[in-house]
Amino acid sequence: MRADDGMGIGETILVVITAPVWIPVWACAKLAKALFKSKPSAAALVARPDLWSSLTNDDQRAVVAALIRIGRPAKNIELAELMQCSAGEASKRVTAMNGKLERKRIGREVRISIPHLPN
Repeated sequence: MRADDGMGIGETILVVITAPVWIPVWACAKLAKALFKSKPSAAALVARPDLWSSLTNDDQRAVVAALIRIGRPAKNIELAELMQCSAGEASKRVTAMNGKLERKRIGREVRISIPHLPN
């Protein structure tokens, strides 16, 4: 009996034989996830036209665009993923909005949203 935890010859053969079955399943799951991402809502800008025009730089517009794209109150991590930056940078961008966004604590999480939007 060997002491290593590597795959044996039987397991290797099984993986090679079944690969044509599970690779398409994995690819379809990735494709479905990409296709069904939430799309931006035009209703958000219609509800708050003054918000977009009052933004002074691209970082502030990126925060609002990410919130519109999600379409619901979001966590800082979710905003960071959409803005393609770190969580710390996303937090700085939200703080730079100077009270134009609504922050609500729900348990351990802080949800960030655009005020006066239906949630």
